[in-house]
Amino acid sequence: MLRFVDKFIVTSPKFYEMYYNKIFNGKYFVLENKPLSNMIPPKLEKVKNDKTVIGIVGLLLQGKPYETLFKTIKDDDRFEVHIYGKGTYQKLAEEYASKYKNIKYFGEYNFFIDSAKIYASIDILYMTYDTTNGSLNNKIALPNKLYEAMYFEIPIITSSGTYLGELVEEYGVGETIKCCDKEELMGILENINVGDIENSFKKLDSSKYLGDDDYKKLEEFIRE
Repeated sequence: MLRFVDKFIVTSPKFYEMYYNKIFNGKYFVLENKPLSNMIPPKLEKVKNDKTVIGIVGLLLQGKPYETLFKTIKDDDRFEVHIYGKGTYQKLAEEYASKYKNIKYFGEYNFFIDSAKIYASIDILYMTYDTTNGSLNNKIALPNKLYEAMYFEIPIITSSGTYLGELVEEYGVGETIKCCDKEELMGILENINVGDIENSFKKLDSSKYLGDDDYKKLEEFIRE
């Protein structure tokens, strides 16, 4: 199919560097999944939770990492997991939520209406990829949740050995763990330095998580 393409758009630079450069030699443009400033809800004041609330937000596509989290914190009164979204592993989330009072499944949500309230209610975003299944996508993809977390200033826990993990560490906006290690996860949950991460958020240029400038460059790329 790419034989008929003049210009190509990828959502992560690694998609081109690690795969498409082998089969496409034309012009390409990196357009990450960043929201536009006029299409993301304004931030709300952060909720002061009695427990550490860990959020899983978006399409539920990573069963093994979810189950690792559920097994790690079940019946631990220091933590709650709040799950928002639907997808392949929705049933898994529902099953754990039905058994454990500190795991709560809230179902599907509307980003434009609900996202600000959701992010204001959680303390940590759990956004791990399963790196044990050999998926190249899991290792190099950059999900829209990365940019949402930076915009709403929510610390991230994600998988080491991924491009996402590299950026989280480079920007200082969270922690990485080996998938799917319960002891390592608990160590991070107990010791994550939220204060340092909050300072890192304040230092970030908005172009790291908002796509306004990228779309202006895209227009130039298309016109070339």
